[in-house]
Amino acid sequence: MSDLDEHVALRLAAFRRHRPYVESPAAEAAIRTYLTPHHTTGSVRVHRRAGRVSAVAAWRFVPDSWFGAPSWNVAIDHDVDVPADEVEAWLLDTLGPVLPTLDAELDVLVPASYPPVLAALRRLGLGIDSVQLVGEVDRALALLDDAPLPSGLRIAPMREDDLPQVFAMLERTFVEEPEHGWFCALPKFIASQREELETAARDPEALQLVVREGETVVGHVGASIDVANPFWGPATSLGLCFAPPIRGRGVLRPFYRAFLEGLRARGVRVFRGGTSRPAVMHLGRVMDRTLQGVNLRRGAPFPPSHFAATLEAHDVSLAHAALRPVA
Repeated sequence: MSDLDEHVALRLAAFRRHRPYVESPAAEAAIRTYLTPHHTTGSVRVHRRAGRVSAVAAWRFVPDSWFGAPSWNVAIDHDVDVPADEVEAWLLDTLGPVLPTLDAELDVLVPASYPPVLAALRRLGLGIDSVQLVGEVDRALALLDDAPLPSGLRIAPMREDDLPQVFAMLERTFVEEPEHGWFCALPKFIASQREELETAARDPEALQLVVREGETVVGHVGASIDVANPFWGPATSLGLCFAPPIRGRGVLRPFYRAFLEGLRARGVRVFRGGTSRPAVMHLGRVMDRTLQGVNLRRGAPFPPSHFAATLEAHDVSLAHAALRPVA
């Protein structure tokens, strides 16, 4: 097997550890498509045990990333049977000289089953930016109580004439609160989001909901449905935003429930998304969402304790928090 073949196998094994994963030949093909540019035009380092690849670190420059800024996409995988201290030490030696030379944003998602990778990258100066959660629609609905919406608010499908209010709320929120989505105020991301929502507003099958207070839009959630996701089957990513005046008023549970009911009616089985918001992370634990991984970046705004409850609920230890950074 080539280094690429073994890297693909390690990443596929990480996906298989997630309860919502659906076995499919498309999964291996999707991973290979993702990792091939790292191995052909990027940089790759491998750690071997008994002649086999036991850990891989690969990185490549992406001038036009999905979030609208140049980035270095970093893909790290390892055999979970290799001692954690060995993996961590190898990564410190391998990436310590490299990370300072990667002079653009980092795009790093560490799978939840890789605590030594999280420990090494934190020691090298990266912080936790957000967590990536995966939920199952039926399981979440069974666990989420049917809470009433506060008086004066109502949930409704997004109309085309709601778009100016939705755009204004989204853009104002992420300009004022960049810690909860640093890239969401970038011009390219805003343009892409506007185009997606304009298309959805004209599609009668789309799932886009708003919360209204009178005729004012004060909340939005939208689905980007993929009926044949290679890892999760019928699945969606989601974007959720509340205007500050309705936060903390008990809106999140009934809004999520309406959204999940809409997903179930459309045959969607999995919903996923990244977050750093405490209320969303808490509700994720209530709905028994699994932790796909942890997004890391330089200058992350939150201390590790911000994510502790979610990480510890999935047996991801923050025991390395006291370790000194590598000089």
